Amino acid sequence: PSEIPPTRYHRLVVSINQTSDEVGDIASLHKVIGILKEFPGKDEVSLCVNSGGKVVNLTLSALTANYCSDLHQKLVELVGEDLLRVETQA
Repeated sequence: PSEIPPTRYHRLVVSINQTSDEVGDIASLHKVIGILKEFPGKDEVSLCVNSGGKVVNLTLSALTANYCSDLHQKLVELVGEDLLRVETQA
């Protein structure tokens, strides 16, 4: 009998740098969440907020996404390639 390959899940870690522009930062956060909501699925999402040298990691347990190339592209356009990390989990 052939084995069914394990389902792979992803964990998206989106980093956001806090700036002195609080309104702009909140708008960026809302844009990230809006994009993630366009791709509902089972992949975990975490935010990594860098605030003046302190890093706060937030797991968004109420928000999951379906990681795909379109989602990746939209997030990269918003936050940049270096601020998006994707971990694959079996």
